[in-house]
Amino acid sequence: MFLELKPATILSLCLNLVVLQNFQNLKRRAQWTAEDPRMVEGALIDMASHLGGLVYKIWQKMESQVTYLPVILDPNSASPWLSISPDFASVQESLNRQSTPDNPERFDPCVFVLGSEGFSSGRHRWEVRVGDHPKWILGVCKESVVRKRKFTVTPKAGVWTIGLSKGVYNVLTTPRTVLNLERRPEIIRVKVNVEKGEVSFWDVGNDRHLCTYNDKFTGKLFPIFGPGLQKTPLTILPAKVSVHKQ
Repeated sequence: MFLELKPATILSLCLNLVVLQNFQNLKRRAQWTAEDPRMVEGALIDMASHLGGLVYKIWQKMESQVTYLPVILDPNSASPWLSISPDFASVQESLNRQSTPDNPERFDPCVFVLGSEGFSSGRHRWEVRVGDHPKWILGVCKESVVRKRKFTVTPKAGVWTIGLSKGVYNVLTTPRTVLNLERRPEIIRVKVNVEKGEVSFWDVGNDRHLCTYNDKFTGKLFPIFGPGLQKTPLTILPAKVSVHKQ
């Protein structure tokens, strides 16, 4: 029997034969003979640097965006004639007497508001922008201070404060002690050291000490603010947030 092959088929068979004959040689040439590359220093991703302490690093990035108020106003203690800002940092006269619950903590008829947290130990400080406010009272008071009747603002009543009224700055003692100031303070700093029995006041603008009360404190003390019936607000300033590494 005669088998006739096409030229293309003959060519294909020849090529396959050549490949088979040279298979071992091709296999040997295809093998990788070079050494594996050596790892150089720093080639790997520094996972410890990028992922270690991740929460803290995120906090560091957000630090400039965080606002910390050392004192937050307590609306439950505010006189019905006072209006508190939505961030609880500013207080001023309300245009109308507000319809508020007559709870025991609320000042009425006196026009005061307290800080939301009291303290019975430690050192504390906060700054209040008084600006051009014509009449104000700032300081601390006992938790037991009178709420439902008028009273004289003195240490005997459990209140340690300074104030401005009719253009005169006073330490609210009995009798009043006039503060002769060279300039009008725009920001007042209040500092309390409970263990030492000190409440001091400073003009932040020139870092001048205004006065210090020395007394023995029992029970909790609360920041107290008396803006009077004035449209100019008293504003608690944010404190700087910092982290101390050890």
